[in-house]
Amino acid sequence: MLDGELSKFFDIEQGVPQGCTLSPTLFQVFINDLLEVVEAVRKGVKVGDTETSVSGMLFADDFVGMSDTPRDCNCTLARRNKFTDKWRLSANVQKSAVMVCNENKEEPNIDGSGGSRRLQ
Repeated sequence: MLDGELSKFFDIEQGVPQGCTLSPTLFQVFINDLLEVVEAVRKGVKVGDTETSVSGMLFADDFVGMSDTPRDCNCTLARRNKFTDKWRLSANVQKSAVMVCNENKEEPNIDGSGGSRRLQ
């Protein structure tokens, strides 16, 4: 509705309407399932000396996955890829990367791929 007038009907085959005020909310309801999928494998980063762990965070359409080991990181990436494939989403690999924070000088073996979607 704009200025009290209804727009013409149109089909939405995929995604949410661009520019619609409800689109961000609809996307958030949809994308929150990604966190549930990632958290289900319990491969997050422990918070301090607690039993609490964090597997991922979302902000708008950005996702950050967190893992303690390279194996868990690969598992998180595989779960993310499965989710995006299922729901026909795509990650912008030019804006995606794996960041390793550890005391070792060696690079861990992080696959960082999902088919043809190789991350930096």
